[in-house]
Amino acid sequence: MSKPLAITRIGQYDLREVVGQGGMGTVYRARRPGDDRDLAIKVLPADYAAHPLFLRSFEQEFQISIRLKHSHILPVHEAGIAEAGPFIVMDYMPGGSLAQQMTMHPGGMRFEDIVRITSQVASALNHAHQSGVIHRDVKPGNILLDRRGDAYLSDFGVVHLVGQVRQALGHHPGTPPYAAPELARGEQPTSASDLYALGATVFEMITGRAPSLADSRDQPAVSGGPADPCDVTFWRPHAPGGLKVVMQQVLHPVPSSRPASALAFAQTLAAACWLSDLHEVLVPLSMNGNGHHSQSYLDEIEGFNDIPGITPQEEVSSHPLTPLPATRNSTPPPFEEATVPTLKPVDIPTVPHAPVAMDRGTGYFKALIGTGLSITLIVLFVLVMLSFSQGAPY
Repeated sequence: MSKPLAITRIGQYDLREVVGQGGMGTVYRARRPGDDRDLAIKVLPADYAAHPLFLRSFEQEFQISIRLKHSHILPVHEAGIAEAGPFIVMDYMPGGSLAQQMTMHPGGMRFEDIVRITSQVASALNHAHQSGVIHRDVKPGNILLDRRGDAYLSDFGVVHLVGQVRQALGHHPGTPPYAAPELARGEQPTSASDLYALGATVFEMITGRAPSLADSRDQPAVSGGPADPCDVTFWRPHAPGGLKVVMQQVLHPVPSSRPASALAFAQTLAAACWLSDLHEVLVPLSMNGNGHHSQSYLDEIEGFNDIPGITPQEEVSSHPLTPLPATRNSTPPPFEEATVPTLKPVDIPTVPHAPVAMDRGTGYFKALIGTGLSITLIVLFVLVMLSFSQGAPY
């Protein structure tokens, strides 16, 4: 049943129903008069509009958000301030949020869905980082799904604006347990902190529970055993063993020790789902002077550049999520069709036959002798039969 509407119209939009509500406001499904396309309108608390920091940054932040175009970033169409509060007009996603989807998979989602969603969000995040934009609050609630189950990262401008107000009031940016440990120490959000939040989201997709890293944030993760908070195989025993190493890297408390980019993480995650163990591959990788992995980070593992769905200009695919609970003993299926190598023609040596030396005259002579012998045998046979018939009594 739809929640009752506190307001029925904002700006030029008619509000139809409440589709979500949280600390950053209320989301409505809405339509513009004369247009049958559904839109989503997020109305922020009216108190934010009265804060000087919010007013100074509102227009600038949303102009950046509107210009941030990517196939897996939720499009923002309009932003403004109404009597009910500041509002943002976005595309409507009928699939709900990733957080809602995960409630249907308490034991963890299917690995093919995890890899696909991670690749899509990582490509969006990578595009934002290349454009100089930090999200600041990547989490399942900010990843929305369309009707086919494809993922869209949302709330870029909203997070920054609300974060400014919250920081002014003494709050740390981000949402525990997805916020990177350096944010709790008062450091500014970076692409590395976004990557940590994406890793924490993936951890929850795999295990069905958010990571609990409070006891290990001041020290690097220790490998082996359930004492390691990054060990996804402790919560999902049949998960590929290489995932533990991937999670240790992306959830590392030292920002410079995390993967170099969101795309690098997505590629490593995909590889871990079909390699038995990545430990020997990932640990010795060289790092550059900034502590980030060098280009060999991707080149060390065969097939990284062939994994589909990870380029920034990725086309929207059609892979619907299913509400079925995840199976704990299932093995991940392949993520792409096997490439059949082109076979080169091979020259097979042949044994030549010895030529038969025979001239035409010799051949005719031999044929004539054979024919004569046959006629002679037939004549002799006839004569013998006649002799027997003459001597027989009547």
